Amino acid sequence: MRSVFAAWLESPIIQDPAPIVQRDCPNCSKSTVPVSGVLFSDYRCPNCRSMIGVSRFAAATVNVLILIVTIVTTAMVFLQLGFYAAIVWLPFPMGSLSYLKARFCRLESGGPDHDGPQ
Repeated sequence: MRSVFAAWLESPIIQDPAPIVQRDCPNCSKSTVPVSGVLFSDYRCPNCRSMIGVSRFAAATVNVLILIVTIVTTAMVFLQLGFYAAIVWLPFPMGSLSYLKARFCRLESGGPDHDGPQ
């Protein structure tokens, strides 16, 4: 009975989930950049230590698209369903389009000392 209990104590109860979507680092070409890492800011690659981010042109284009889509769809929801529905609706286009930006836009490397020493 003790050996079964000891084996149960040694086994991990909660395991870390594997990242769902990862992108290739432009410097070291390893799949180490999670989409959630470049969703709203830059990400430091654990292999080559360089800062990775979405290209500036793509980020600016998608940010303008996010602004336009958010304003138009929120206005439509406001006109049809009212103020409270528009407030609840507001984060949905921002989050979904930001995910598409992080998932499909070209990544750029800022170099190992992009944001200064750690």
